[in-house]
Amino acid sequence: MVKFSAFLAGILIIFVNYFNSVMGQESSVFFAASYYHVSGFVIFTIILFLRKESFIDFKKLQLRYYLPGLFSVFTILIASFTMPVIGATMLMAFNLIGQTITSNLIDHFGLLGMPKRPLEKKKLIGYSIILLGIIIMFL
Repeated sequence: MVKFSAFLAGILIIFVNYFNSVMGQESSVFFAASYYHVSGFVIFTIILFLRKESFIDFKKLQLRYYLPGLFSVFTILIASFTMPVIGATMLMAFNLIGQTITSNLIDHFGLLGMPKRPLEKKKLIGYSIILLGIIIMFL
């Protein structure tokens, strides 16, 4: 179920990028990113109330926990103005390269508190095939 959920997230992100890109073209990428985050905040707030979950004391929240929101803003802004230029496939290809490199560094060195998972030779073959496929897409 976890792997399917990760797969589903990959499917959903292309729709997020598409709709934000269209909204960015019709208004501005800044409005699209703002709308994305405000609507997400409203939806999650409703879910929190329905589940009767408690809210965290924002005064005690460490600064590093604001980073995902900041990263999300830049991700949406970048996708909103690049997708119309390079297309959905190339946007996802570049995303895949960036995510693969970053996740391998995190796993290999045990960054961000994650357990170390050294890069195995068999994974290098798979990553090479992915990279070759993306290079072929550029030709």
